Amino acid sequence: MAQVIGDAGKAHQVFAAQAGLEVVNELAFGADYAETLRRWRVQFLARDPQVLAQAAGPVILTPHPGEMARLTGKSTEQIQSDRVGAACTLANKLGAIIVLKGAHSVIAAPDGRHWINTSGNPSMATAGMGDALTGIIAGLLAQKIAALTATRLAVFMHGHIADKLIQERGSAPILASEIIERIPEGLRECTA
Repeated sequence: MAQVIGDAGKAHQVFAAQAGLEVVNELAFGADYAETLRRWRVQFLARDPQVLAQAAGPVILTPHPGEMARLTGKSTEQIQSDRVGAACTLANKLGAIIVLKGAHSVIAAPDGRHWINTSGNPSMATAGMGDALTGIIAGLLAQKIAALTATRLAVFMHGHIADKLIQERGSAPILASEIIERIPEGLRECTA
C-alpha cells in the first residue's frame, strides 16, 4: 500500500494487491483505494465476480489470456480469437478496467471504449513482467493520475521500454528489473 500526500495535505491512497484474499478484503474494501488485481485473485473472482462492486475506487484487472479464460468461463482459444470482445465484455460486466495482456494488449473501459497497445515484444514473456506492469500502474495512480489514463500510459510505457531494450541489445529475454530501472526515462519519453 502506498500513501501519498496530495493537494491541500489530503492523502491519496493506492492499493496494488499481490497478497492473500483475507488481507485484501480487510485493507481495500471500505477505504478509498484504486485496486490493481493480479492472478492470485482470479480464482476467487471467477467464483464471485460481484465482489468488485464493494471496491470504493476504480478497479484494474490485468489478466493474461489463461486468467481471462478462467474469469469468463471460456477457453483460452476463445479469448484469443476475440480479444477485444472478451476484454470489453468483462470490463462492462465487472465495472472494471481490463488489460488483456499479450501481443497487442487490449485495454477496455467499463463504458465500452477500448484501445489496442502497439508497444512491446515477445522478449517480455518472462517472470515478473506482469508484476512490473502492476507496479507501474500503481505508481501512476499514486500520483493522482486518473485510473484509465494511468492504465493506458503504463501499458504503453511498459512495452515502449522493452522495445528500446531490444533495439539496444537484441532480442534476448527482458527481465522485469530492466523495465523497472528505466521507468523514469520511459515516463519522460511517453509524456513529452
